[in-house]
Amino acid sequence: MKVILSETATKQLQKLPKVVHPRILRKLHLLESDPLVGKSLQSDLEGNYSVRAWPYRIFYVLVKEKRILLVTAIKHRQGAYK
Repeated sequence: MKVILSETATKQLQKLPKVVHPRILRKLHLLESDPLVGKSLQSDLEGNYSVRAWPYRIFYVLVKEKRILLVTAIKHRQGAYK
């Protein structure tokens, strides 16, 4: 499955400390091969998934018809679900 970062996620990634980038990129490569490794979210975020890249969360949506995984946000875990 092809992983695409939204404009928002790209900006958020650029603002993160450089030491965190390898951890985030490893998770993105993992999502390429197994997009369902993340947790399915509920309530207002239903249809979205998240995966941990401590201390950050990567939020994404699956577009199965196009075989695309769209990363919508990369946020610190403390404020991620607000």
